[in-house]
Amino acid sequence: MYNIWPMSQMETLGRHIRQKIKMRGRDYFAQNAVEILYADPDFVSAKVTGSRIYDVDLELDGKDLIFSCDCPYFEDHQEACKHVWATLLELEKSGYFKNWGSNFPTRLVPTDSDGDLDADYLEDFYLEDEDAEDNDFVSGEI
Repeated sequence: MYNIWPMSQMETLGRHIRQKIKMRGRDYFAQNAVEILYADPDFVSAKVTGSRIYDVDLELDGKDLIFSCDCPYFEDHQEACKHVWATLLELEKSGYFKNWGSNFPTRLVPTDSDGDLDADYLEDFYLEDEDAEDNDFVSGEI
């Protein structure tokens, strides 16, 4: 069976992010805790104020959006945190996504602690995508 409604851009980016993380990120976004420091078509730098100020970087690389945050959650888990999600919500609100146009990323990919792509994450991610393609649809956790 095919999903006849395409996913929104945020659904596409958020399909591999835990619901709890998205809810907490939405809270930061609603509190205006995100400040975009720099944004061009390929790179975004932001700071998110929570229990302290955290730095979030996003870099467009083909269809991948490579992300990092200096919070303990990201450093411990190497997955999207509430600060990354809050930054994405702020970008969506500001209309930044139109800069990506047809190059809109389809995957969120973390950097490792050295700033390199996390090879294990990529392998797991691509396997999940292959499984989803075999089922003819991708279901998101929304």
